[in-house]
Amino acid sequence: MRSKIVYDEDKFLWFGDDSLTYWHDDLRKLALEHTAVTDRYQGKFHYNNYHPLLLGIVLERSTGVSVSKFFEREIWSKIGAEENASWSLDHSDGFEKMESGINFRAKDFIKIGSMVLHGGNWNGEKIVNGEWLKDSMLCSFPVDERDYHGSFLEGKNIGYKYMWYSTPSANLSGYDVIAWGKSDQILYISPVYDTVILRTGKSDGGVSDWVEVLKDLTAAIV
Repeated sequence: MRSKIVYDEDKFLWFGDDSLTYWHDDLRKLALEHTAVTDRYQGKFHYNNYHPLLLGIVLERSTGVSVSKFFEREIWSKIGAEENASWSLDHSDGFEKMESGINFRAKDFIKIGSMVLHGGNWNGEKIVNGEWLKDSMLCSFPVDERDYHGSFLEGKNIGYKYMWYSTPSANLSGYDVIAWGKSDQILYISPVYDTVILRTGKSDGGVSDWVEVLKDLTAAIV
């Protein structure tokens, strides 16, 4: 989320990049043809939905299968998932909506969280390399607030790495990891308290800072 790729959320209706990356019916074409770059971000954090779309294309080309088939083969089939999952597509037989479209039952989201909590292991089997997982999730703290100036993370002491957020735990003895989606749908993982919490919903429910609520909850329930 620090590239020079232009991402303008606030253009009118369908002309904004938020609308295009959520609703376009050929997301591969959209991402590959969106070549405008700018120096105005100056290497700072700027949330950009073209990044996960490009990552999906990289995964397709490097693995030779769709993103959903790769995920099913490498993760889903190995964690004892109890229900089928789905991945929203841009059109029938199309490309996965990398920025928003994966759909699990709550209990299987928790299993993903447990796998991450245990360093990429599930029931004694290594699913993801633990060192790579740690390096991809955890930022350096304290965060450089200049990096997040003007973004929704400004002043929150939350860092962003490779699709994951991280923040100091409630007792400041370690770091918690967050998968954070639209409407404050959050998978909160606290290695310090050996706890995984899932928050789902169609809105934020009027809560101004769910991350702080879940951070405090990890300490309260242990």
